[in-house]
Amino acid sequence: MTYRCANDALAVVQHQNMNKLIEKVRASLQREEQKLVQLGGTLREAELRLQGPDMDHEARIAALEGAKKVNVKDIVELAAKIGSSYSAPPNWTPTEPLGNRLPPAPTEEMMRSGHLGKEKPATM
Repeated sequence: MTYRCANDALAVVQHQNMNKLIEKVRASLQREEQKLVQLGGTLREAELRLQGPDMDHEARIAALEGAKKVNVKDIVELAAKIGSSYSAPPNWTPTEPLGNRLPPAPTEEMMRSGHLGKEKPATM
């Protein structure tokens, strides 16, 4: 009889140890599952971020295709025309006259020859 009680006690201890092991594995699986869910969310967020600029890029290209074409020579001529009015001559001090240079602001003639000068004045 004692032999059978010892076997039963041993079987109970083995059963308890197996249940503890099963619980540890379940807890470990649950932690790993949570990590996978978080990783999936992170991957989805990264995917959306990568798609965002692509969509924005397509919209910009579509807007540029419908934009008015500008002649590069006109831009260079305008830059040469007004470039001297935005900077003082090299080694210039405020007490010296400007010489052949334009003042550091557009002249009245420049303003009138631009797009705003060609507009009709607003009536009040």
